[in-house]
Amino acid sequence: VQQATRYGDLPVVCISHCWLQPDHPDPRGHNLRVVARALEAWLESGGGDLAVFLDFCSMHQKCRGADGAPGARVLGFAEGEAGSRFASEDALFRQALGSLGTFYAHPNTMVWKLTAFPPDYDDPQRYERKGNVAQYADRGWCFCEASWAAMVKDFNMVLDLGKDSGEGAVEWGALRDACTQGRRAPVLPSALEEELERKHFTNGKDDRPSVAELYAAGFKARFGAAEVLRYSGLGWGDDEAKAVAAVLAAGTAPKLRVLHLGGNSIGAEGARALAGALARATALEKLYLNNNSIGAEGARALAGALPSATELKELNLNNNSIGEEGARALAGALPSATALEGLYLNSNSIGDEGARALAGALPSATALERLYLDSNSIGDEGARALAGALPRATALEELYLYYNSIGDEAKAELRRACEGRSPEIRLGI
Repeated sequence: VQQATRYGDLPVVCISHCWLQPDHPDPRGHNLRVVARALEAWLESGGGDLAVFLDFCSMHQKCRGADGAPGARVLGFAEGEAGSRFASEDALFRQALGSLGTFYAHPNTMVWKLTAFPPDYDDPQRYERKGNVAQYADRGWCFCEASWAAMVKDFNMVLDLGKDSGEGAVEWGALRDACTQGRRAPVLPSALEEELERKHFTNGKDDRPSVAELYAAGFKARFGAAEVLRYSGLGWGDDEAKAVAAVLAAGTAPKLRVLHLGGNSIGAEGARALAGALARATALEKLYLNNNSIGAEGARALAGALPSATELKELNLNNNSIGEEGARALAGALPSATALEGLYLNSNSIGDEGARALAGALPSATALERLYLDSNSIGDEGARALAGALPRATALEELYLYYNSIGDEAKAELRRACEGRSPEIRLGI
């Protein structure tokens, strides 16, 4: 934690895995080879040394046989029931258990999930399948570890190594990109507690409430302190956007200033959910939804929320197919968006009509300093409408219109409209 405060990274990777037998998590070394392959790729990329947290090696375990029955202690003369920990070991185990969330949920540790079973796991000659044999996603502790990891970590800090084929040489960048997709979205403690009822535990009566309590404590600590969340490029859709919106709407991230959701597959439903939560995100200054698919409907929902987003300074909707209708909706909200300084609408096919609508709103957009409209099929008519509005758009400092269809005469009108302005407008055409 001290190193994270000083340098921004903890050289720790936490392994989240299924126990393959009751007495040993990895009796044939399959999971170890998977981890070693990833570590080798990391080191060859120049990533530097890592400490590896693996519960079996890092926490005192009970002595059990392959069938799950209590096994004899190595120190057979010691007091206590067969298979149990010594009192000193048990105290350390419980202390470590209470700190698990710190390792898995910390924003600067990596988590590598081993979600795939060995290819020969069904062979009774190789593995003794007793006790909890559910898949990774259905095991209670694995589910909790994955949920901790999903809270506030950057998009590249949680890897599902079950997505790695294990074949041939692997380069770290390719492994990381393949294994970050499909990460679950953060969920409220109440939702997780409901899901836990459907998960499998070896000791469900004792473990289920303990897991719920540990998750709730970690959730409160992490989201209570989070200022920047980077969930870009995770392959998320509307369901994940709704989950993030639920976290915001609950008021559990009071310090959140920046939210990155770019490069996903969020549509209108997800945008509506996020729009509905903006009023509770009272510290949010920047929202990045670029490279999604919110469309005109999603843009309308966000436009309707702008007046209540009293701290929102930047809204990035580049490449979202909002079209003319979406641009009209946003234009209608600009006079009430009293904090909005930057609106990014590149590659949205807003055309001349969309540009005209935005031009009509500029004189009343008293906070707007930056408007990006590159690659929007804007022609001379839209450019002239913007030129006519610029003398009265007293807050505007940057207007970008690259890669449109604006002729030389209309470009000249735009340049003339910027002359003598204070503040000076940086024009990109």
